[in-house]
Amino acid sequence: QTDRRVAAILKPEQQAAWEAWRAQRAAGGGTAAVLGRVYLVGPDGQPRPVQVRLGIGDGSVTEISGEGIAAGTEVIVGGGPRAAPPQTAPAAGGGPRFGM
Repeated sequence: QTDRRVAAILKPEQQAAWEAWRAQRAAGGGTAAVLGRVYLVGPDGQPRPVQVRLGIGDGSVTEISGEGIAAGTEVIVGGGPRAAPPQTAPAAGGGPRFGM
């Protein structure tokens, strides 16, 4: 199913490379599954880890599959709020000065 979805969005010049990669994968030369971990909110309201298989992605969104994961499932992927960047004092005398 993923192969069909990918093939549907490729440009004609990308089709040959895609078909070559599929043939290599079918012959056993493909890459192993990439695994990851996300968290689902359990019945007690606490996060519980779930191992997932990573699918296709574009750098900002990645397809995942795993136990308890269905289309639209909300997952936790981060570790909570991030700390604010450290505040630095300005250099003595302020910033650069340009004389005219």
